[in-house]
Amino acid sequence: MTDVSYINVWKKLYPHGDEALTRLTGFLEKQKRSGSFTSTSKQWYKEGTIYCVYPDAFDGSIKGLTNRIDYLVELGVSIIWLLPSLESPGKDQGFDISDYYRIAGRHGGNEAFREFIEAAHKAGLKVIFDIAINHTSDEHPWFKEGSTTDQSLFRAFYHWQPDAEHYPDAQPIFPDSEDSLWTWHPSAKAYYLHFFYCFQPDLNYANPEVALEMIKVLTFWKAFGVDGFRMDAAPYLWKEEGTDCVNRPRVHLILKLFRACLDFLAPGSLFLAESNLPSHQLVEYFGDDNECQAAYHFPLVPVFYEALYHRDPAPLIHVPFHALPPGGQYFTFLRCHDEVPLDYVSPEKRQDLLSCYAPEPNTRFRGGHGFSGRLFELMGRNPEKTLAAWSLLLSMPGTPVLYYGDEVAMENNRDFYEKKCKETGVFDSRFLHRGPWRRNEKYADAVLTGIQEMLCCRKENPEIFAAAPQLEARGPVLISRRHAGNNQFLIMTNLAGDSCMCDSHELPPYGRVWEFIQK
Repeated sequence: MTDVSYINVWKKLYPHGDEALTRLTGFLEKQKRSGSFTSTSKQWYKEGTIYCVYPDAFDGSIKGLTNRIDYLVELGVSIIWLLPSLESPGKDQGFDISDYYRIAGRHGGNEAFREFIEAAHKAGLKVIFDIAINHTSDEHPWFKEGSTTDQSLFRAFYHWQPDAEHYPDAQPIFPDSEDSLWTWHPSAKAYYLHFFYCFQPDLNYANPEVALEMIKVLTFWKAFGVDGFRMDAAPYLWKEEGTDCVNRPRVHLILKLFRACLDFLAPGSLFLAESNLPSHQLVEYFGDDNECQAAYHFPLVPVFYEALYHRDPAPLIHVPFHALPPGGQYFTFLRCHDEVPLDYVSPEKRQDLLSCYAPEPNTRFRGGHGFSGRLFELMGRNPEKTLAAWSLLLSMPGTPVLYYGDEVAMENNRDFYEKKCKETGVFDSRFLHRGPWRRNEKYADAVLTGIQEMLCCRKENPEIFAAAPQLEARGPVLISRRHAGNNQFLIMTNLAGDSCMCDSHELPPYGRVWEFIQK
């Protein structure tokens, strides 16, 4: 892409937005002259492992996380995905942002974050920053001023209508909490749109001023030292009447615009798509190597649980990994801060998985289209099964994500769940696995040692693990082979609770074989 590519994208997205484009160009030129940005061509997001963590998970603040950087390095991770950290009322644990330029005071503020970034970089770690770009908090100054008078410039930053009849084909994301996309605002004397909770009004990207402000936000944090941005709720950015308002073509123009603007300043910032979509649509978020460089492979996630439930690795063999542009990478995970999604499994499989992994109603999410819980709990509190699940994850293509606390067999935190439900008035099953980092004293050492051995092996052999694996299902065993030069690396994982033989290897219940084989 050329230096002026953002201009071409802008004109496609906003053909009548010349005045805002002039201001955008002036802003970017001034930022580039500042010398605050450093380019990198290395595709660092394709190597190592990501550690996903809340800023206050360790000792209640970013300072606590900074103090644990040596622990993360020793664990074998190379990228930290920092969950929502910006100023927020905290009703949706930080995804309801009230100030895009301030780290929440309860986390330690901007200066503590700067110290964390510097310490992480000094230790060789990259930092991905989680940012909600689809919506704000209803306490954000834009929304508060825009709801006061229809003469405010910020009125058009959101979607307002005199009735709640628009977008009838679209559905709320949280149907068990919200029965409509629209909420009446008495001061504005109008309805505002929200795909998520009613305290999270959606931004209106049909207004070029919204895109301009968000580019300024991304630029600010890029200059601060953030290495990448997770594009939260990316498929919902553009709304169109007569559609379900998901994955519209202009969504991709918005993401291309963000990428082009930051690449103009200095190439190398990661854009990560959070797009819970079928795999054939997921690949669209990479564009022609000019959109997001990475995306979560959501359709893969429930297949791990299906394979373990049936003790049959065959479903993992058939998960599509569509070819990506040269700079593209899938991010894979067993758990994250959200639920295990069941959107793209059959109704029969969904019921099987819910009955196995979420027998209690308060562990289900989105009306049974997902379930919540810590990995250790979902694996029946069995440390060997937990490690087998990790061996499966590392057998697959992509960059793996480790959700904080899973390395120490962290359990569901029901006290935290009840506290957050009471504070927010929202019965969200995800609170079960979003509490502060806490060791399981009985099982932590066994799980930590096993995961650390696997992650360090991956970190020390980047060439091997960059190679596409050859997968084979043999009875209850998944076999994964990777080749690099004269080396072959073999992973065998037994999904069964019984011992079995495979290629002269005796695998105990949920046993693993990790070994190099010389050609």
